[in-house]
Amino acid sequence: GDGTAATFAIAIPREAETGVWYVSWISLTDGAENSSLAQASSAATAPPGGTFAVNSSESDSTAPEVIQVWFDKTSVDGGENNVIKVEARDDRSGVVSMMGACQSPSKAALIWFTCALNAESETWEGVILVPKSAECGEWVIQQLATKDKAGNTSLLKGDSPTLARASFRVAPREDCD
Repeated sequence: GDGTAATFAIAIPREAETGVWYVSWISLTDGAENSSLAQASSAATAPPGGTFAVNSSESDSTAPEVIQVWFDKTSVDGGENNVIKVEARDDRSGVVSMMGACQSPSKAALIWFTCALNAESETWEGVILVPKSAECGEWVIQQLATKDKAGNTSLLKGDSPTLARASFRVAPREDCD
């Protein structure tokens, strides 16, 4: 290289966990499109200058907890919408975002969704846009990611007991197998 250095700002949430933070990966690409990926698995393996201290009086290091998940409708027709509802809580900073995917009975298709807080009911809600040609049968939640304002994230997979209780059926129709 030509010795060019670049500086980048890293936005640290006010509620961030207190402690030593490190850059876990950085991708570099030069003008000729040559690229390199540097990775570190801990602060001890981070490159020089790749660590920094964070101090917060509002430190939050616990991911949000999903309490309950359900759908408005237990059965829908292809082309109809369904609404997923999620009850979640966080111990300090509060839940800030939630997204996930519903999986078809054959596991060949996913319907992605995002949720927003319904201030009136205090539940997170997302619209599931079921395609008109959606596979008939039981659709389940393949994954659900919930993030708090400090950046802590919980990721529930489909085999989670919390998600295992939530599903909906796409009703049979003539073009279903």
